[in-house]
Amino acid sequence: MAAYDLDTASDNLRTTARNVQKSTKEGVEAAQGNARKIAEKINDRISDGVNASWAAASDALDRARETAGGIGAAASETFDEGVGRAEEALKSGGRDLAKRVGRQPLEALLLAGAVGYLIGYLLHKRD
Repeated sequence: MAAYDLDTASDNLRTTARNVQKSTKEGVEAAQGNARKIAEKINDRISDGVNASWAAASDALDRARETAGGIGAAASETFDEGVGRAEEALKSGGRDLAKRVGRQPLEALLLAGAVGYLIGYLLHKRD
């Protein structure tokens, strides 16, 4: 009877060991499968985040280019407007000067001579 119990116990132990080995193998395979799924989800999230970052950076770059183009156009308009105003001021000043010279030609000639003499004196003094 003791031999029978030893054989039975040995068989039961082998069966239990196989069951534990099988359960452990299944558990490890299940854990590996879960780990793969988690890694794929993480990879997908990272890829989505990188793609979203690239898209946001591209949008910001496009907006910056548009803004720079708008600034350039506004600067060009402002410059053109300033040139137009300067032309008008110059024409107006020229007309005013012509009127004054027409009204007081002798004073204008004396003033022009004095300015010419002063410029000549300053240039001669530099040499």
